Amino acid sequence: MRFWNDEILRNTEAVLEVVMAAVQDAPPLPQPLPREGGGEGPALSPATWDGFFASIEGANVPADFLDKNERNQGTQDRDPFDGQSE
Repeated sequence: MRFWNDEILRNTEAVLEVVMAAVQDAPPLPQPLPREGGGEGPALSPATWDGFFASIEGANVPADFLDKNERNQGTQDRDPFDGQSE
């Protein structure tokens, strides 16, 4: 679904009607996965990223995807989910 900026500004009510109709006709969202080890509600981050990094180790990345400097960014010390609440 796309709208031009001026269309949103000049015809907001009609845009909202289109959005509302699309939302009402949309299929229900799937239930989120439970937390690791059970518990209530969805988990925002896994307990460990080891499985993810093991799965991409040795992936066949095309040579023109990123140059060597762009690919070699070192390790990150921050948690990307830090500050998120569940």
